[in-house]
Amino acid sequence: MKLLLRQPDRLVFALSSREKTLLENLMVFFPMRPDNPPILSREPDARLTEATDLLQSNLREQRAELAGWIRTHLSPEGALRPHGEAWILTLSGADTERLLQVLNDLRVGAWHKLGCPEDIDGSRLATSPSQAPLFMIMTLAGQFEMVLLAAGHADAVDPEDRPPEPA
Repeated sequence: MKLLLRQPDRLVFALSSREKTLLENLMVFFPMRPDNPPILSREPDARLTEATDLLQSNLREQRAELAGWIRTHLSPEGALRPHGEAWILTLSGADTERLLQVLNDLRVGAWHKLGCPEDIDGSRLATSPSQAPLFMIMTLAGQFEMVLLAAGHADAVDPEDRPPEPA
């Protein structure tokens, strides 16, 4: 995934067919995080029950909205358009934030399902058939996150690397 254009209100990326497939396959796992009640305090506190319920309800609602966004925006009818052998992904600022939220949910959720390991060395985690897919989800989501975050701070793009502007 390569940044082609950075403007104040949008980012434009080129994705190879393989990168597009990886991104689409990654999105299938959303939401990854458990739907368990969030822990607001280590000590039991009855006063936090209402806040916990409200937070859990809002998180469920946000995940449902993000799942809908994935279906509508990360498709050929949305922000992802074919361009020859490659694909062009155009994201507004809000869409970039949404994609970062989805990718972070996937990365952290996979990490939780792996048991919150401190050492995330792939050679150890990817050896178990049950852990290898989670390790790959965590790794791929992290890679896409890094590209998006770096794009938000990129100073310039080589004009020769830019395809014609998407219509």
